Amino acid sequence: MPDSRESRDPEERRRRIKEKFDKAPALETTSDEVKALDKREGVSKAILNWVMEKGLFGNHANDDTGWNDIEITRSSVRNVIGHSAGDGKLAVLGIAHDLIRAGVYLETTDRNEKGCKSHIFAGKAKVDGEGYVIGFTVNEDANGRRYYNHELTEMNKALGGIWPDRANTVFTSTSAGREPVSSIIRKYLFVK
Repeated sequence: MPDSRESRDPEERRRRIKEKFDKAPALETTSDEVKALDKREGVSKAILNWVMEKGLFGNHANDDTGWNDIEITRSSVRNVIGHSAGDGKLAVLGIAHDLIRAGVYLETTDRNEKGCKSHIFAGKAKVDGEGYVIGFTVNEDANGRRYYNHELTEMNKALGGIWPDRANTVFTSTSAGREPVSSIIRKYLFVK
């Protein structure tokens, strides 16, 4: 998390985050394994078994924050599946431990009045050869930090950065007025 000096100058903080993101490794995965899974007993069961076979359940560390207790649980996997999961998004579950490790911390938002917080991170990955910014959320409450969900946003390969053809606008979410992860990513990584 940023120190208090960084939070006083938001532009400097954005610049530092962008620098960290630019230096972050681009992970790679394909959807081949996901497509080949036996889904006769359901997608959820097949994906849960696949994640278990890969040994991804448990605590993982994030280099940027120093946290070593971000847990991937069965609920984490179900949340990813339940939020518009295509084969590419599901394939990212196979590298979620590396995504957690290499993810760049962006910001924390209050999730609800019970003290739950959502920590937003960004990482990079090539999925089936296409470059994406992977925005992911780690929820934290009295029970700890848990990987919640991720979303893929196609990375523009043009020189100068990502999303040069989009306005740097902040959208409001329809869910309790929270800002969407894609908007938070755009806020920190957009290059004019």
